[in-house]
Amino acid sequence: MLLSLQRFPLTAPPRHQRLLCLERHVRNKSDGRYKIQDYREWLEQDGITIPKSRQALHDDFSFYATFCDDIDYGSHSKWLRLNSSVDEDAVAWFMGTSWANSPVRPRLSSSVARCLLMGLKGQREVSFLYAKREQMGHGVARAETWRVIPHHVVPGLDSAYMGMWLHSGKIATFNLARIVGRVNQTGEGNHAYAPAEYSDAKTYRIEHPDAMLLTKLHTQFFGFKRIGPHILETRLRPDEQYFLESMLPNWAIRTSPQITGSTGDRFTGAIIQDQEVQ
Repeated sequence: MLLSLQRFPLTAPPRHQRLLCLERHVRNKSDGRYKIQDYREWLEQDGITIPKSRQALHDDFSFYATFCDDIDYGSHSKWLRLNSSVDEDAVAWFMGTSWANSPVRPRLSSSVARCLLMGLKGQREVSFLYAKREQMGHGVARAETWRVIPHHVVPGLDSAYMGMWLHSGKIATFNLARIVGRVNQTGEGNHAYAPAEYSDAKTYRIEHPDAMLLTKLHTQFFGFKRIGPHILETRLRPDEQYFLESMLPNWAIRTSPQITGSTGDRFTGAIIQDQEVQ
């Protein structure tokens, strides 16, 4: 989903460093277009060596466009442009390749998801329009503007969800399919926010014999703590706890094509316990 989330660099160190710089600046918002001169200024601003060959910078653009489904570059255009209507990477990353190949899938945006993940990684405030859920007898739902800090990814069966840190300190869950238009990082950090709090949160322990499956779970969903090769712990609010029993087995099957139904079913037999907080 992001270069900065990859466990290993995908290219040589000098280019990898430049591409991380490119990603940081491009992902400040979920739309826009950029030229080589913008890239040169970002590299200079971040104190990164600029290649003597201009072609090397174009090659960086091409490499990043190949890695990301939401970038249009080439075809005689010298601009790198974000395409917010593209969703393949977002659906596959959050929900699995089977959903990405399905004609019926949530309306996610890869560029919106990447902007939010960068905000989560850097604990930076983001702003977006969010559509309320429509209710019978209340007319058309209107969109509201929210300024929040992405806090953690929440597993979901039917869409992608993310816990957002509000100014009050509370954590609210947002459906990424209901974000309207673009997302912007505001440039603000978390200094004005009350400490993040979970009302009635409980700590849960997950034990499973497949260490690689737990590694994948730990890598993809923020908020899990590894306390052994076969044990994870996480702290959840009541409105998030249902995923442990109903969503976790489905997540295992959905995101790992090589995993059989029986392996996914083993999650229901995993030790999922409410742990007393010390």
